[in-house]
Amino acid sequence: MFLPSWSVWVEWDHMGFGDKNETFVFPNGASFAENVKQSVDKVLVGVNYRFGWFGKGKGPVATKY
Repeated sequence: MFLPSWSVWVEWDHMGFGDKNETFVFPNGASFAENVKQSVDKVLVGVNYRFGWFGKGKGPVATKY
């Protein structure tokens, strides 16, 4: 929190899908092999505001029997 009721967050996700050897063939008969590696990195940033619905410092009301 940086102010009452306000907070920020950051999330980083890395998705690695491995690698695979592929051979590409052209119509003229030429070919070449290539190692294909695929991965994705994603960064999320957010800002939250907490409404004061339950009053300052108080949680939800619980019923006692």
